[in-house]
Amino acid sequence: MIKLTDYQKTLPVLPHTLQTNDYLVPDLVLEWGKLVGVQASAEAGDWSAPDTHLETIARYRELCRTAALLLQAHHVSTIGAEALESTKHRWATKIDPWVALDARVSSVFQSYRQEEGNLIPAKAEKLWAALESRCLAVTGQSLDEVLA
Repeated sequence: MIKLTDYQKTLPVLPHTLQTNDYLVPDLVLEWGKLVGVQASAEAGDWSAPDTHLETIARYRELCRTAALLLQAHHVSTIGAEALESTKHRWATKIDPWVALDARVSSVFQSYRQEEGNLIPAKAEKLWAALESRCLAVTGQSLDEVLA
C-alpha cells in the first residue's frame, strides 16, 4: 500500500496562502459532499448521472488528495499508531464505510468550526487511516489503484 509520505510527494505544492485550515478544511468537506452526492444519485436511480463507479473513484481520489494536503500543511507525513488502531477495533470494522468516513470528515470539520486547530492534525490522521481501510468497500478498488 502506498505510504502517505510517498503520496504527498506526488502532489502539487500549494501556495503558502492555501496551506491553511481555512482553505483545506472546507475543501475537504466539499469533496466529501461531492462523493456522497454521487452515491445519493446512484441510490435515487438518477441514470442521467455519469458512470457512478468511475465518478466514485474520481471523487474518492479528490477526497484523499485534500486529506493528504491538509496533513502536509500540518507537517504530518506518517500516520500514528493510534490512528491506525482506530480502524482495526472490532466495532470499527462493523460500521458502514460511508458512516465511518462521514464521522471522520465531520470530526475534522467540527474541530475547525470550534476553532480547535490544534486537534485537526490528529483527526485528519484518523481520517486518512479510515480512507485507507474503507477504500475497497467504497470504490471496489485498493487505495493504490484509486491514487494511481
